[in-house]
Amino acid sequence: MNNPQKTSVQQLSELYNVVIGVALSLAMYNTLDAQATSLLPVSFEHLPQLGIFLVLIIPFYHGAVRHLFATYIEDASTSNIKNGALLADFVLFFIEGCFFVMMAGIIGNIYTLTWVVAALLLLDSVWGIIATIVFSGKKSLSAVTKWVIINLCCVAVLIFLLLPYKENFAANPFGMSLIVLMVLLIRTVVDYTTSWGFYFPKSKAEHTPVIVEVINPDGGVIDLPEGTKITISKTETFVVAKKSE
Repeated sequence: MNNPQKTSVQQLSELYNVVIGVALSLAMYNTLDAQATSLLPVSFEHLPQLGIFLVLIIPFYHGAVRHLFATYIEDASTSNIKNGALLADFVLFFIEGCFFVMMAGIIGNIYTLTWVVAALLLLDSVWGIIATIVFSGKKSLSAVTKWVIINLCCVAVLIFLLLPYKENFAANPFGMSLIVLMVLLIRTVVDYTTSWGFYFPKSKAEHTPVIVEVINPDGGVIDLPEGTKITISKTETFVVAKKSE
């Protein structure tokens, strides 16, 4: 693993974190209602739109960071990574982060918000196609391909809602917000279900196979079967490998 590259990934991820943090703060702020008479000072009419924002930003943020670390750190030695791929990925993720800031700023206008969501999913699909061909490492390749399919299907559903039912968004914004929320919730559930291993990879303990000989105090060499684990210290465990002839 290239340590300078790891540092670059971490620094770019931190900058991406800032943009996502701004978007989250703005979304929460625009859902508050200082004039509310209920116990919670929130606009209940805007809560479904906040839900739309949250069910989308969580997998997008999680997937972007996992992609960066899986491609450029965990899989760096085996990935066919082109020059400039890391910067290209970050620029795209930064733009997507700006989309989330835009979404947070227009909470309260469900029609425009839905168009922005559709544009974001379409942009991510275009990136996914390019990343699959050019940039992605082996670990993230499968997840990226699934993202493209899921996002394009979701865009088709949203366009179906936006074009024929435009009047419904103005007449019943709360009801349409719930419908869009349900569509995106299904999208996120399918996303995590199909790419669970990518989002939450299992930690695997790695042992270095070595050829060892254990000397019997009474004389001679003890022949240990291949695969036997020998603890040298509290922090080092070696696995007996088959001796070469």
